[in-house]
Amino acid sequence: MRRDIKAGYVDWMAKEIEGKKVVAFTLKFRQWLGEEHLTRKTAVATVRRLYNHLCREAYGPLATRRKNPAKLQFMVAYEGEVSREDHTKSRFHAHGVIEVPKGLTRSAYEDICEVAWTSLKWADPKAHDFKQYRDEGWLEYMLKNRTKADVDASIDLDLFNPYSYRHEVDTVPAA
Repeated sequence: MRRDIKAGYVDWMAKEIEGKKVVAFTLKFRQWLGEEHLTRKTAVATVRRLYNHLCREAYGPLATRRKNPAKLQFMVAYEGEVSREDHTKSRFHAHGVIEVPKGLTRSAYEDICEVAWTSLKWADPKAHDFKQYRDEGWLEYMLKNRTKADVDASIDLDLFNPYSYRHEVDTVPAA
């Protein structure tokens, strides 16, 4: 991906989460279950199940309806390979950030996210990390080129809900 396009993504995402209470995550997947192997489609569906589960927990059972504006801010980028016979390529995983719903602390929400993730069929129950989002450099890491054939295609824009047209969210007090 061209540097200027990638820089545009980083700037756009940084602007969307600036001053917001968010949790950063790295999620790894089981590479196979019995005879069934992980596919990119299965991995994306697993992350979407996580997102829908967290939206329902935050805003109720109607939160995942298509026309409902009450959705959590969520950004995710996928990287790695789902088929690793030669074991030289990075294992398929996802990096991202998710908004902490109003009324919850980060640490409580990290626990909620972890329970939700580990309950999913294709989620690796031990290889995941939910933590406080730290700095803009993390977005650069999330979109790094070395493990992505196409950074554009690695970002799940269908799940990206910009704050500009959404409900009031919990913000972090200015320093």
